[in-house]
Parts: sequence; structure tokens; C-alpha cells
Amino acid sequence: KSRGFYIDEAQLGPYEYLTDPFPLLNGVKSDAFALTDDETGSGSSNTVETKLCNVLQRVTSNYRHHQKSSQQQQPQQRMVALGQNHPPSSLTCHSHTTFDIVKIEPTFAPMRAIESIVLVLPPTDDWMGSDVHLSTLILIDRLLDRKWLAKAVLIVSPHYTAADDDDDGDDDGDGGDGVMFGGIVNEYGAGSHSKSVARATRDFLAAANGRAGDDGMMGSMNHNDMLPPLPSSYTQFLIRQLFVLDITTSTQHTNNGGGNVSKERYYILPQGRRGMVPNLDLLSTAAYSFDARTKRYLQVQMHPFDMDWWETEVVERYLPTVTQSSAQWLKRLKPWAVDLGYLGAFMASMLVGTGAPHSSALDQGIDSLTIGARIHQKNKNNNNSIDPSIASLFQSTEHLLRGMNSLSERLHHTVNQYILPTSLNFVSHGEYIFPVLLLLLPLVIRAVSLAFQEIDRFDFGAALGALGVGFGGMGLCMVFGLVGGGDG
Repeated sequence: KSRGFYIDEAQLGPYEYLTDPFPLLNGVKSDAFALTDDETGSGSSNTVETKLCNVLQRVTSNYRHHQKSSQQQQPQQRMVALGQNHPPSSLTCHSHTTFDIVKIEPTFAPMRAIESIVLVLPPTDDWMGSDVHLSTLILIDRLLDRKWLAKAVLIVSPHYTAADDDDDGDDDGDGGDGVMFGGIVNEYGAGSHSKSVARATRDFLAAANGRAGDDGMMGSMNHNDMLPPLPSSYTQFLIRQLFVLDITTSTQHTNNGGGNVSKERYYILPQGRRGMVPNLDLLSTAAYSFDARTKRYLQVQMHPFDMDWWETEVVERYLPTVTQSSAQWLKRLKPWAVDLGYLGAFMASMLVGTGAPHSSALDQGIDSLTIGARIHQKNKNNNNSIDPSIASLFQSTEHLLRGMNSLSERLHHTVNQYILPTSLNFVSHGEYIFPVLLLLLPLVIRAVSLAFQEIDRFDFGAALGALGVGFGGMGLCMVFGLVGGGDG
């Protein structure tokens, strides 16, 4: 039995509020942001920045003016620094060993924040040339003005390295297909960028906890290397949620003879290692926040595999064609078969491989998700606007942050173990465990009956020895799994 997503935590209430759309800066994107000379005088406005802290020190913008007025009105509007009208303590940045981290503290809250929400970004070789990272600057500036902000927001930006270049020949170096989840090639395309955000997540958690970096499952710093701890001003908060924004872009040049382009997908991935998933309320809130704002541009999927082949090569090929006069059970058969493939893909992503980039946070008991997208921008050479898909994803992110700011405690309602047959339904562990036990019950009865039939010749010593070896082996596997799968 599957049920639709629902939110059991009354404090979340994502249906009760709205967020303003992010600006597209139509035709003025290149003029809305600029880099000034750095404090040392060695930089210029034309240099490329790859680190977030350097960008925040030098960036100026008048995007608010372009958002409110037409392109022809006062194009010479004065450029101002982000957060200029707020106390300096509300926006600080620290450059660490492998990442930069920005701290945004509430400006209007009556009490000092004691909890935090973490966002992890993909790396970039040009902050001012990436729609994803320009939208991040807009998000930072908007959060400073939000009166609902009650928790600190920490934004982790990994340092760009040559290894972060794509490995499939994309034009802009912002994305690329790769391998994830046990070496299975998937449509999500978790390549070098996804490995970078996974590594940045582990390094941030290690530095926040004051522990050595761990190469874990996907490779990071060596066990012998020690990540210096973060300053106490960044670790004084209790981390409630962590979201990895693995959103990258690539250029797709189209010609006049091109056919229809299907709607692109974005991915809300809850899967961690060893079958771990976050609280269902977090997934339900994220599903609502993103679906209500991105369905015009993107289609949601909650596993990383391309299952189009299942529908076209299996379901359509082997199941009978449905017509208006078909029986009711036949009309339900094909959707059920499609959902069965989706369920198998979701369960496979929980069982094999290294999990999504947020897995190391789940290992530490932090409710977390990965929001992934591979946006194919059209005719980027002539594009002087932020891609609408990216703007909608960041509007959804802000809406999700607002919901999480309403919480005064850790998510503990609903369930923490579930599987998804669709992107809108779930099956809790309480509903699939009992059928499994009932399926296994005849095997137990048969084994007991055979044992009593041969009770005279049954070797209890050998049976107990085999059980001891079996349980001992399972115990050792669990111990080594806990030791080897940690992050510090």
C-alpha cells in the first residue's frame, strides 16, 4: 500500500507562505554584477574569481534596480556591495583548506541563532560567469533581508581545481556525465562535480567536528592529513539540516531542424549509504517546495537512473495495448508496471554504491538531501539572462529554507525508513516489513517440521556452531562497516 506525501510536522506549513521569484535579469545579466579591484590593488574588474570569499569582498551589484525597473530606466544605477545595509557580523566568510564558507546570521531575529542550515554548492571556474553562482549571490543578499530568518545559514563552496573540469566534452565546463551508485551509469550524471560536493560535505563536517578528513567511500583527504578546525564562530550552531545543491549547466546548441526537446529533470535524492534516508517530513517539504515552482520547466525524479527504457522496451513492448474498451484492471496494469520499475530503481540506489553527495551528513544523524540538476542551456553565446530553470530552483531553495526556519526542534514525526514507488508516493517500513515476514513464515514452518521429522539424527552441536559462525561473521561485518564507513 502506497500513500501520497504528507507533512506531519505542523510547524513546517509550506502551503501557507510564498517566496518572490528570482530575477532573470533579461538582457542585463552582464551589467548587473561587477568585480571591483581587490584591496591589494593586484586584481582588476576583468579577473576571474573561483573562490566565494574573494567574490564577496569584490562584488558589487544593482540587480535590485534591474529587477524593479525596465532596462531603459537609469542604466547607470549605482553598484553597491552585497549586504551593505546590514551589520558586518550578519555576513562573514572564511576561506578554509578545501572550501570557503559563508555565514549568514539573522538580522531581525530577537534572539541569537543557535541552530544552522547548511547549503553545499558545486565548484566553478568563474563565479561571475555561472548562472548557478550568480543566483547564489542573489540568494545571499535576499536572505539578509528576510525577517523570517531565525537560523544561521552556512553556505559551503568547494575550491575549484583542474579535476573539477568535466570529462565528457561539455562546452562550458559546468557539468558532465559520470558514474555513481556502484559504477552504474545514470541519467543524473554524477561526475567530477558531484564528487567535489560530496568531498566538500565530508571536509566541512570533519572541520566542524574537529576531526581528521576521511576518504570514506568516494575519496577525500588522506587519513594522515588533518583538517584544521573551523573557527568557533562557524561551529557554535547545531546543524539541523544540510542540503547539497548539485546544480550544473552545459551548453546545448540547437539548429532550426531540431525536434521537440522533452522536459528536463531535476533530482531530489534522499538516499544515503546502507539504506539510510532522512525523515519523510523533510522529503515531503522539499517535494512541495520544488514541484510548485519548477514543474513549468523541470520534471522531478527521486532516483538517479534513466528508466525510460523500462517503459518503452518492457512495459510498452510486452504488456497489451490499452484501449477505451479495455477492462479496468488492464488500464491500471501499465501504470502499476511503470511504478514497479521506479520502485526497483529507488531500492537499487539505496543498496549499491556510495549514495548521494549528502550521505556523510546522514551518517552523522543530520537530516539532509541532495538537489541535483543538469541544465542544458540553449544558445548560451547569445544569452544575457539567468536561465529560468535555475532561477526557479533557487526560488524553491529559498522556500525550503523558510520552511526549515519554522522548526523549533528536530524532525521526528512520520517515518525514517521508506521506499518510493513514484515521486509522489511512499511505502513506509511498517507496511512492507510485515508482508515480507509473512512470506518468510512458510519457510520457518517447513524448516521446523523437517527438524522434528529428523530429530533423532539432528546434530545440535553442528547447528549451534554454524549459527555461531554466522552471527559472528555478521557482527564483524557490522563492526568493520561502522568503522570503515565513518567520516572521521
